[in-house]
Amino acid sequence: MRLSDKVALVTGASGGIGHAIAARFAEEGAHVAVHYSSNEKPARELVEQIRSQGRKAEAFQADLAEVDAVTKLVHNVHSAFGRLDILVNNAGIPASGEVTSFTPEQYQQAFDVNVRAVFFAVQAAVPLMPDHGRIINISSGMVKRPSARGSIYAATKAAVDSFTQSFAHAFAERRITVNAIQPGPTLPGMFGRHSKERQDAYAKQSLIGRLGKAEEIAALAAFLASDEGALITGQVITADGGVFS
Repeated sequence: MRLSDKVALVTGASGGIGHAIAARFAEEGAHVAVHYSSNEKPARELVEQIRSQGRKAEAFQADLAEVDAVTKLVHNVHSAFGRLDILVNNAGIPASGEVTSFTPEQYQQAFDVNVRAVFFAVQAAVPLMPDHGRIINISSGMVKRPSARGSIYAATKAAVDSFTQSFAHAFAERRITVNAIQPGPTLPGMFGRHSKERQDAYAKQSLIGRLGKAEEIAALAAFLASDEGALITGQVITADGGVFS
């Protein structure tokens, strides 16, 4: 098993891509800290699923819009498991709307959760990580496709991509790899909020004729988290079936 006895914290793991990553890591032998913000039931169910495989798992609630909560989450995970080898910054909130209609509060919330939480989770985690740790940030293919209603969301994810490359340099001496994954339209996940018509339209744009699956993003994350992914760092990897090519 590629992640045998590693400890991973996956934020936003109660559904979608985060849920799939946490489940895949457990299949690969990792013990998993399952973070959720408000959706407790599926997080608890995932914990039981992971435990049934003989792995350790705990659910942790935290509002990632609060810096103190982010830092406390990381330290609580380390205290509960005794170590932290892998950090997956998956949690995020959608932010879609006309430029002229966004409020300062909506703008701030998007950057607090999608950007600031990533920075301070990494800041808290790295001193606790052993050398050769792994950091994986979940970005978005929307960075590659400007849209009238997606300006703020795309900007938050572009910031994550920039952090990823800077962090890779910052922690290179300790051989901690840092990479980002840019999923395209993926189910289940945020894209499930869109109409069936829009989902079908994106599927037709895909070079493989369909939308992505959360499990496929999880498989890529598992590779990056493993020893097999040791050569890859500072990269922003698009996994979108060619939708944004």
